[in-house]
Amino acid sequence: MRMKELADRLGITTGTLTVQVEKLVQFGLIARTPHEVDRRSILVELTSEGTALHKHHNRMHLQLTQDITRHIDPESIKVLTQSFEKMNREF
Repeated sequence: MRMKELADRLGITTGTLTVQVEKLVQFGLIARTPHEVDRRSILVELTSEGTALHKHHNRMHLQLTQDITRHIDPESIKVLTQSFEKMNREF
C-alpha cells in the first residue's frame, strides 16, 4: 500500500506515519520500497515477521472478545455486533 493511502486510512498525516513506519522498519516488521511507476510514492508492506505478529495480535483480540462475550446471550451479541458494524461504517 502507498504511504499516502495508509495515512489516509489511519486518519493521520504522512509525516506522522513516516515516523511510525521507520520504527517498524527498524524492528523488521515492515518493508519500504519505491513505487515502480510513481517514483514519488513509497510502498509499505508487512514482512513475514510483521505478518506473523499481525496474525498473533488478531488471535489475541479474538480470544479477548470471546472471553468478554461468553456470558452474553445470543440476542444481545447480535445487537452488539450490529452496533459495531454501524460504528465501523461511520469511520
